Amino acid sequence: MEVHVGILSSLCGFRLPHVLSDTFDLLGKATPGVSLLCLGLIMSAVKLEMSREVWVNMGLKLLVQPAVMFAAGLVFSVKGVYAQQMVLLCALPSATIPAMFANEAGACKSEAATTILLSTLLSIVTLSDRQRPRRLNLPTRAP
Repeated sequence: MEVHVGILSSLCGFRLPHVLSDTFDLLGKATPGVSLLCLGLIMSAVKLEMSREVWVNMGLKLLVQPAVMFAAGLVFSVKGVYAQQMVLLCALPSATIPAMFANEAGACKSEAATTILLSTLLSIVTLSDRQRPRRLNLPTRAP
């Protein structure tokens, strides 16, 4: 229901008053920090341990999803920056929200927290550019 009201108000050009808009903007900017704080609290409350589920989650997230998106790019002839963005977005580490869902449900808390931590660490390898460093050709000012 709320989604329908939001879409309808957007289509009708309805704008929130400036005071409300600024308030929601501040709340939105605080969300990533609060999310990471909650993730840290969840991780401190559970024992992080490697399990079969964690390895499967990391393999799917860091290898299979980018490979599937790469194949989709080939099938649909997506090239250039768009193809790179498709693959890179799929190769990002797991988000913090699965740990919050697992904590709320009381299931797979350790697996979710461990997957997030390890996929973040391993994404340094999967997202890194393994080529030699490139020189930036920045314009120079004439004296």
